[in-house]
Amino acid sequence: LQHTAMIVSYALFHVARLLLEAMLARRSFVVAIGFGLVAALMALGRDQVAFLFCLVLLARAGTLVLAGPDRRAMLLSRLPVLLLAGVVGAAVLAVPALLTLQLLADSNRPEIGLGTALKGSLAPANLVTMLMPDAFGSLTSMYTYWGPGPATLGPGDWTDPSVNYLFFGTLPFVLLVAIGLVSGRLFEREIRFVAIVGLVAFVYALGRHTPVFEALFSLVPGVSLYRRPADATFVLNAMVALGVGHVVHRLITAEARPLGELRVAIVAACFLGLGLVALAYGASGQRFGDTVRPVILGVFAGVLALGLVAFALRSRHRVAILGVGLALTATELAWRNGASMVNAEPHARYAVLDTPAAEERAVIEAISRTLRQLTREGRRPRVEIVGLPGPWMNAAMAHGIEDTVSYNPLRLDAYQRAIGPGENAGDINLRRYPRTFRGYRSTMARLLGIEVVVFDRPIEKLPVHVPRPTDALSLIHISQGIVR
Repeated sequence: LQHTAMIVSYALFHVARLLLEAMLARRSFVVAIGFGLVAALMALGRDQVAFLFCLVLLARAGTLVLAGPDRRAMLLSRLPVLLLAGVVGAAVLAVPALLTLQLLADSNRPEIGLGTALKGSLAPANLVTMLMPDAFGSLTSMYTYWGPGPATLGPGDWTDPSVNYLFFGTLPFVLLVAIGLVSGRLFEREIRFVAIVGLVAFVYALGRHTPVFEALFSLVPGVSLYRRPADATFVLNAMVALGVGHVVHRLITAEARPLGELRVAIVAACFLGLGLVALAYGASGQRFGDTVRPVILGVFAGVLALGLVAFALRSRHRVAILGVGLALTATELAWRNGASMVNAEPHARYAVLDTPAAEERAVIEAISRTLRQLTREGRRPRVEIVGLPGPWMNAAMAHGIEDTVSYNPLRLDAYQRAIGPGENAGDINLRRYPRTFRGYRSTMARLLGIEVVVFDRPIEKLPVHVPRPTDALSLIHISQGIVR
């Protein structure tokens, strides 16, 4: 839930896809209105996940309309519902899209450079988490994560644990490999589109690790607006869900041969290969001991899932056995993912926003008291908070304080160049001080009305590039209370 808008885009895609297929199958104008509305709401997310899902919906509509023997007749018969859906979608999107385009001209993110985008590529080592979710410490603690990311790969990788986490359940993984890929169920005509989109999404997510993304970045309109190819794992996950659903459907409705030695060997090789990659990565980062337990647990769960599939293929009660597998998968996902460090954090980390501790409350009261005093003097004081963790960077909004930076600085290009807040002022090293903002008593600082500066450390310990506030300002830092 690090990027909630992407979660919303992901959720709406599944509804939009179902409505699209129903609209084209029934030629229903009512369903067309519903599809146009839901697809437009998804597109309003304006994040990369929504963008990629829009491409998937367009491709799906094309395959449904043009895949039949009489393409012209199919297109003409479905054209009215397609046009109605387009009109509904355009009506919903028109004003927000125009406002976005208007702001884009003044934004500091009108487009993303290829070098910046490539830093958001999914490292292939993350495939380990499909079977061993905690192999890199993704679940035990986000703050001791040792998998691919800036801490291990340097500034060339801007991904984080929540982006790199790929676990979708042990039994679905086994079904996908043993039945979907090895037995060829994913290559059947009715699910082939899903398999192709999943493969494209996987290659897209790898970014700089394949030569494909650079070509897509240059040739496909819209790709250069986004900076993290790893976001395509949302599309990959959606296709995996549909693919595994198809595999289960075929297991229930069709004759299925028992798992032979070859299929078992291939799945076992996947277990072994992922385990060795995880152990090697842990050893390279001097975390071998921390990696052993997740690897053993993942392989053990995989063997149990493989045994369940083999048993189901030989049993007359296949539906009941797969039903048990569904319940086990739901339990496993709740155990692994529910309130894990990937999508939840302790309330105490954000207590400053609603129930601050005594020291935090003292700082907030000191800021507010100073601002009230300056306001009574006829001034319009503002605060700059630099170098504190994310919750503190957003504390100004929660407590009604005017801040000049905040966690995600205003995305206006002129403001960015004049003030230099950087990508994320929660890291004091990213706070820049351009020629227009040489210090906290510069003309620009006075125009902004900065009267209070809050740092995460005493003034004598600030990095050399940070200007030292003068005695004319109120200086506050968290580590040792309040200093004037």
